[in-house]
Amino acid sequence: MRKNALIFAGVAATAAGIAFLLLPGKEGGGALAGIDWLMVLSVLLRGLLAFGLAIVFHEVGHLLGAWIMRSRVARICLGPLVITPSPFRVEWAGIHPFFFGAIQCELSSYKDERTFAASIHAQRIVFAAGPVFSLVLGLIVLRFSDGLLEFMGMFGALSVGIGIATLLTDGTSAILLGSRAYALFFAWTALISASRLDTDKLNVLLAESKRHLQSFSPRSAQADKDLYDLNVLYYYRAMQSSSDEDSRIESIISQLLEQGPEASASSKHRDTVAMILAEEVVRLHEAGRTEAANRLMERLRIGWELDPLSSLKLEAFMRRSKPHAESYLDRIRAMGTKIHSYGALLDFERSRLNIRTEA
Repeated sequence: MRKNALIFAGVAATAAGIAFLLLPGKEGGGALAGIDWLMVLSVLLRGLLAFGLAIVFHEVGHLLGAWIMRSRVARICLGPLVITPSPFRVEWAGIHPFFFGAIQCELSSYKDERTFAASIHAQRIVFAAGPVFSLVLGLIVLRFSDGLLEFMGMFGALSVGIGIATLLTDGTSAILLGSRAYALFFAWTALISASRLDTDKLNVLLAESKRHLQSFSPRSAQADKDLYDLNVLYYYRAMQSSSDEDSRIESIISQLLEQGPEASASSKHRDTVAMILAEEVVRLHEAGRTEAANRLMERLRIGWELDPLSSLKLEAFMRRSKPHAESYLDRIRAMGTKIHSYGALLDFERSRLNIRTEA
């Protein structure tokens, strides 16, 4: 949604500039006196067409980046349409968060630290390619256009506007992927939101996350700086099939519990810590440490606010009944969209619950 808002702001600024050129006003009359409304309508129609074309070429930039890096394009979003290249399929999605265009690429396969780094590098190029292509193309078109009110002038100006706006979204993402914590967070999000679980990627992310978390220490005074690290910690704990008794990880979780919700600098930070602690309740319960699990759950209920998904997860794993398990799985299904299915997360949690729930 942030990308859509920035693009809309850029287009609004461009439209305001064009309106300034069209509405100079006249002496002895109102600001709208003497306006040729047919000309205004013609300009607006050309502007809408130029805007749509500028978005298409911005996505072409991302596609070129994906082609250069040999990244597989999973989906292309253009307005209400969602296009799947292989197998080719076009679906109507209506209004959605990526309405103003998006390219969803799969992270290339990785089986170790080296190939994981290469996959993240490829994604950085894909992110950066869109804004760069829009800016370069827009500046070239403006150089040879006859004026801003002509179609090519509008297209060039809008391309530059989109390029600048997406430098703050796609460009920021490309920069953030240079951070180990964000790269792991991005990879985890891509993994669980996919249609199926890639066990090779899962194993690499578990190993890389554990290595990364060995040097992580929660800082209550600068809590928001830990947000991506905390998400990595959550995924690391939640996506393990077996219990991990790593003393360093246990120490981090103990620090988070001791700091309490008042140490969180934002609601996102507080909610993420609550998700981690809820997962600890599940793990304690599964390890047979029922009293410890109950004590931690009581502290969560008193001092923290759990999101609906975490609440359902606690019910599903602690009550061990099929109705509670289905409620939790239904909530995961409801998260799915035409862009992100969360089939991988659904399959993983279903496999855990099938083992531990009663019919």
